[in-house]
Amino acid sequence: MALQSNALHFYLQEGREKCLMDDVPEGVLIQGYWHFMEPIPGVELDSTQEGVKITVYGPNGKQLNTYNTFYNSPQNRGKFSLATQTYGQYKFCLKTTTSHLFSSNKRIKYGLKLVIGEPEEVDAAKGKDITGLNKQIKDISKTSKEFIKYQEMQREQEDKLSESNLKVNDRVVYATVHSKYTL
Repeated sequence: MALQSNALHFYLQEGREKCLMDDVPEGVLIQGYWHFMEPIPGVELDSTQEGVKITVYGPNGKQLNTYNTFYNSPQNRGKFSLATQTYGQYKFCLKTTTSHLFSSNKRIKYGLKLVIGEPEEVDAAKGKDITGLNKQIKDISKTSKEFIKYQEMQREQEDKLSESNLKVNDRVVYATVHSKYTL
């Protein structure tokens, strides 16, 4: 079972980058499923040079990986996966790799689905290594562990916000006392 799943369909214009951001717990698997929803204007079907580049950035802003997606992929779709090392806000940026096709403001219609926390047992179940009941138990166990990690991440973020709120309150009280004293 997935902890979280987001699917988007949108238009990409040449030269413009679109970015998506999501808070992700530590130690979970992110799987991205992409697909071209219509032919790319001006690009031959067998092109291995033109399509969309997906760049993933970690919470610290560092580039983690780049995935090139091409229209000639099987059924014009594909997937990628990434395991998170730290919790925080991950950024997924998409940009066309084309350089000539949008002379009259045409766009690429593109779809991206991000599944955060999908268990790896899906592939094992295809090989009949896991029976139905055992698979359900493992799915529930893994989902609960991922949920606990997500709660811990949220708790840490709340603690940071509380600390900064206390600091601001202290400064306000100090400034008020100081201004009354000087008056």
